[in-house]
Amino acid sequence: MSVTCHPFHRRVIRIVMPTLYFEDFRPGQPFQLGSHEMTREDIVDFARRFDPQPFHLDEEAGAVSGFGGLIASGWHTAAVFMRLYVDAVLAEAASMGSPGISELRWLRPVRPSDLITGRFVVEEIQPSSHRPDRGTVLFRGELVNQAHDEVLTMSGRGYFARRRVWSGSPHNGLGGTLSRMTALPYDPTHLQRKGDIGAEGFFALDMRAGRVTGVDDFPEARKPAWKLTVDFGPVIGELRTSAQIRNYSRDELLGRLVVGAVNLGRKRIAGFVSEFLVLGTLDPDGTVRLLEVAPGVQPGAPIA
Repeated sequence: MSVTCHPFHRRVIRIVMPTLYFEDFRPGQPFQLGSHEMTREDIVDFARRFDPQPFHLDEEAGAVSGFGGLIASGWHTAAVFMRLYVDAVLAEAASMGSPGISELRWLRPVRPSDLITGRFVVEEIQPSSHRPDRGTVLFRGELVNQAHDEVLTMSGRGYFARRRVWSGSPHNGLGGTLSRMTALPYDPTHLQRKGDIGAEGFFALDMRAGRVTGVDDFPEARKPAWKLTVDFGPVIGELRTSAQIRNYSRDELLGRLVVGAVNLGRKRIAGFVSEFLVLGTLDPDGTVRLLEVAPGVQPGAPIA
């Protein structure tokens, strides 16, 4: 398997509407964080600035130290984990910071050219008893090298916002009753109109009716989702996608007519290749309601 890694300084973090809230985390849920290749230049640069011990600065000093050569600072390795965690999780999450970590271990030296890969696993979730707008996610983080040996592990916790803010009497078991809401991500009373794309942009989008022929579990997905197989008729054939529509049961989906955008290109999601986008409306909290297609419409029929 080949992994393409880009220097962190070339990656742009965009501020986006959060899609991952406290309610979306569940115990045992894994997040694959991606990989980063360590370079001699970065190892030495970090050490000069923050941890100038000889075995982080020079190969010969590393060789006589017992490490057998130049190695990265453990704090450098921890910083790489943090960047992978931000890119893969926090950039899309309603993060409210962290009170810290309870354990950090460096298990093996990290050397130039090592490819280190991160993983984040939810261990426990705790709704706040005194701040009802948030909850705590307890997690285990790890980095492994190209030989799949652990080089770093940590245990920590993070605060994440909840979709709803509760206030009032303490009779609902969460410290309050539902009397008001935050500005939910898809609240139609707050969503601004998008810019014009023109008729040409609209007609370039190929939207078709299709019939669901397969519904499979997708445990690797970041949020609860199904893998769908949809038949778009004799010309396009069957395409696959992932969809965060676990509010529908497998039986409700099998045989259902749906609308899909079939010319957006492929996208890899948690190792799965999604080939189209299934369309629906969004409730204020992001719940998807699939578009209804009238009985008798044939798979492959265009949407106008």
